[in-house]
Amino acid sequence: MNGFVKKLLRSLFPDDAVCASCGREAVLDEGGLCEECRQGIELFVAAPPPDNTDGYTAPFVYNDVSSRMVKRLKYNGAKYEAKILARFIDIPSVWKIDAVVPVPLHCKRIKKRGFNQSEL
Repeated sequence: MNGFVKKLLRSLFPDDAVCASCGREAVLDEGGLCEECRQGIELFVAAPPPDNTDGYTAPFVYNDVSSRMVKRLKYNGAKYEAKILARFIDIPSVWKIDAVVPVPLHCKRIKKRGFNQSEL
């Protein structure tokens, strides 16, 4: 399919008009989730950090709902999922962050996928 047709279809049927987890058309919350998926999501709460680490964070506990979002991003090219996931990351204000660095991805994966999901 050529680029113009893809852009036209995306403007008529945007990716983010469906639930970010289950893909159904529904009334979505501010995070892009339908009510059913919102009920199944668990926000991440960090345990004490490992030695020599200031801390770590993630948007969600990895479960059925969040795994569908991650798999859509990584394997179905749903790049809009990255923005949704990023909205839920809570960085404590006491952290002194100098930089955020994405996890490197093997060059074969980048070539196959076309992007590094952690960079998004």
